[in-house]
Amino acid sequence: HGSTLPCSWGLCCSMPESYRLGSALRRGTQAAAGAATNSRCLIKSRAEGPIHNVRLIVNADDFGASPDTVSATIEGFQQGWLTSATLMAGGESFPEAAEFARAKSEFSFGVHLTLGGDGWERCLTKPSDIPQLATPDGCFRSSNKMRVAALLRRLDSRRLAREVRAQLNVVAHAG
Repeated sequence: HGSTLPCSWGLCCSMPESYRLGSALRRGTQAAAGAATNSRCLIKSRAEGPIHNVRLIVNADDFGASPDTVSATIEGFQQGWLTSATLMAGGESFPEAAEFARAKSEFSFGVHLTLGGDGWERCLTKPSDIPQLATPDGCFRSSNKMRVAALLRRLDSRRLAREVRAQLNVVAHAG
């Protein structure tokens, strides 16, 4: 069974379901490596036919969130199937992720800004300074609650900006 991934630029990407990278990542590092290196992704323009010389960028999200995430991400870089990662400044293993990123300038790294979560993601600003975002113990409120608050325009952009700046500063100071 194959599937077509829709794209707003008039392109589509078809690949067998067994090689879908997202589901492979949930099955573990080996499955993800196989998905990234063995998939035959045919990218076509609906109007013009096949497009050649396409570069596939495979990004690891949540780099620094946990020891498992850091080790799986490093393994992906070492095996050559991962091209970039986004650093999670408030993650429990951020120091290890930042150390790897500093040493590996040949790879691309960005910042994963976190403003909501599943109950374990920690804010970098004092919780009492951002009560709409954080619980008193310093964890972000659930993503669903944050979405509702945003839709109802109940979030103070100055407080959001304070947390965003804190995360950007932590990553910048880590090198």
